[in-house]
Amino acid sequence: MTVPKNGQGIEAPPAYGDTQGPTLETGEDALPTHFGDLKLSDSALSLPDVDSCLAHLRLLFVFQKLKTRIGLHDGLWDIYDSRSASASKPLDLLVTIREKRWAIYVARAVDRFEAWWKSFVPDVLREDDMLKTSQAGQKRYADFPESQPSSWTPEMLPPIGYGSLWASGLPWKIINAAIAGDYLLTASEECKDNWTLRTNRNWDNLNDPLEKELPCLACASVNKIPWTTCGLPAGYQGDRRPGLIGKGYGDGELEYNCSQCKFKITHGALRLNKFRIDAQALINYDKAMPGTILDLDTGMPLLLADTSDNRLFPSRLIKRPLLAEIAEKLKPGVHAEPSMLVVRDMIASITAAGGDKAALKAAEQKKTSQAFKDVNMRVTPGGRKHVRKMMSRYWENSSSATLDLVGAVMRQGVFVDKMYKIDWLHSPASRATMDRLIKKYTRFISIIGLRPDQVAVPTLDVDLAWHTHQLSPQSYYKYTVAQTKRFIDHDDKIDQDKLSTLFDSTCKTYMDMYGEPYSECTCWYCETVRVGNIPGKSSLFRVSKEEKGEYCDTFSPLDQWHSSGQAAKLPQPPRSESAHLSAHNSVLTHETPSCKRRNRMRRIVHDTHVEDSYSKAQKKSTKGLSSSGKARMGPRGEDTAEFWGKDFSVKGPATSALIVASTAQIYAAPVGEVQAGTGAFGACAGGTCGSSSGCGNGTLMMCATECMGLVSDHSSDEEASPAAQQRPCRIASHPLTCESCYISAYSEMLLTSVMQGGDGIVMFAGGGGGCGGGGCGGGGGCGGGG
Repeated sequence: MTVPKNGQGIEAPPAYGDTQGPTLETGEDALPTHFGDLKLSDSALSLPDVDSCLAHLRLLFVFQKLKTRIGLHDGLWDIYDSRSASASKPLDLLVTIREKRWAIYVARAVDRFEAWWKSFVPDVLREDDMLKTSQAGQKRYADFPESQPSSWTPEMLPPIGYGSLWASGLPWKIINAAIAGDYLLTASEECKDNWTLRTNRNWDNLNDPLEKELPCLACASVNKIPWTTCGLPAGYQGDRRPGLIGKGYGDGELEYNCSQCKFKITHGALRLNKFRIDAQALINYDKAMPGTILDLDTGMPLLLADTSDNRLFPSRLIKRPLLAEIAEKLKPGVHAEPSMLVVRDMIASITAAGGDKAALKAAEQKKTSQAFKDVNMRVTPGGRKHVRKMMSRYWENSSSATLDLVGAVMRQGVFVDKMYKIDWLHSPASRATMDRLIKKYTRFISIIGLRPDQVAVPTLDVDLAWHTHQLSPQSYYKYTVAQTKRFIDHDDKIDQDKLSTLFDSTCKTYMDMYGEPYSECTCWYCETVRVGNIPGKSSLFRVSKEEKGEYCDTFSPLDQWHSSGQAAKLPQPPRSESAHLSAHNSVLTHETPSCKRRNRMRRIVHDTHVEDSYSKAQKKSTKGLSSSGKARMGPRGEDTAEFWGKDFSVKGPATSALIVASTAQIYAAPVGEVQAGTGAFGACAGGTCGSSSGCGNGTLMMCATECMGLVSDHSSDEEASPAAQQRPCRIASHPLTCESCYISAYSEMLLTSVMQGGDGIVMFAGGGGGCGGGGCGGGGGCGGGG
């Protein structure tokens, strides 16, 4: 695929308008009608169209109104606003109270979804079906997505859908007709009765019982566990202070002793039990384990030659006496609290350095030979990837889905909130806006196809089309495979600095390919990224005039964009919302000391690049290219994230919005933060770390690059020597500072010296972390920690 640079011969999408119609903020409480009746198809389209995107926006408004109604429902679950009155920071506590109500509601909603899903009888996909030698099941696996995946359990499917929904996608015509004028979903009595008959649940979430019936994991006795223990009666004057974390089934720290055997039921025990159930199904029924179904490089169901394939390495590990060891942990009287740490340690006892090499050899299905020594036995890269993929299904998740659905809903809620505040739905230019973002989305997919080794980051407008397309799973699968030769995933969690780095790279690629700014927003961050991507004749020791913030004889596409007046028409954050970086999947990473040291240089390079680019953007902004007199970019230091009536200060658009409100403990699993590093909860098992497929908990971390660059390929920092931890890229043809092997292309500007030290490569980066001029030396080490 050849794309002319600088947009030559490429039709540009129509520009966004800045005219907004009436909104819910100003009191309008009826569905907009200015774009006429939506013409929605009964079948899925190959690409989302204007009408399906508008229908999707309508549904997002329904979700936003539901969230607001639940969060502001004073006294729901016996959680009253009045509890905040005596707090030292009453508004902060009120935010947590409202979020807590919504968190319990979503936890119950996920449980209700599982009840609906389990009401269908699956035809289980077996490992044998994935083999080329299989006769009975091969066709339904190899013919995916033409065959309806009713035989694929929810652990195996990224998209939402069941049976006919896989092919047709969400029925937008039905959904659109069900949205009433007050943004509430309506349903016929027949529909409600069918739901109750199938799930044994009430139609309304709020009418379901206040207790969750759950069989004990040890003795199978049925227990009734309260959904939350955080409630207090209205006007309570006693001494009880339950807090807002709670020990109920929908709370952050579930703790309930079985009424019969006294086994302590916790979220950790539920996750371990989920793993036990899946492991039992593997051993007894040959059911494929989650994370082993699809090829990790293509996301497609590629048939396996035999059972020795790397994709089945996790299964071969499990078929050891692992299951019996796990069962022992789920018995009354166990001293250590059951959790997935048990499984990780068991796997590490085989895969880590110093582990059981005989067991590893058996799992790898290797034969003994003179040339092969047990002491050199290591897990293959493919095996490591699939172990991490399998483990990511369980670390923070006890549901039947592939990830913690409560956390996924909360992260998606950040996107919903942005769509509500931007409010394209009520804009007179809504149809033109949808047409534009669909065109940008097709360009976005083209970028993914041209850069298979990089993760592309969407802007909010692109993300709307992307989400809409994913809600028609079969069409989405066919389109992405046709365009990119793989089934494109939408990462659920990305380290916030990694997200910013990837967004920078995506912006540069888009500008190079289409000659237009990718993020059509004039906030300080987006302008900083654009200025940092201005092409010039920079090299390791020379900086172009453009990069210094001075003007060359020929304006760059960025200058042309500003001088044309297009930029002046756009809303400018933080005073108004705009379609810049979509960061709903951004998370804060809590790193262990060793992990922090390993990633320090990456974060220094990222931060230094942002600061240098911002300085250049400031210089350019003083030139005043905007013909309207409007500031070329918005102010820095005023970015906020709004939660339940309070604005919280954030560093910038890439920052995890969910972390700033400090409500992580009220969830069973933190929704805006992750742990990283050897020994951390959710970390890779020893001997399984490496490559770009995400860490043990499924998060795309700062260190994740295709060939690992400077990251050690050893299983832990403790196992690797300093030389191994800092060795250069193992792909000989790549320069040390190549984009995929080091950090990104801009590292070339910052790298000022490379020296061969006694223990390996030592880098001195300009800017943050490097020694000041003439300031090197002394006993404290180098500025960058080298």
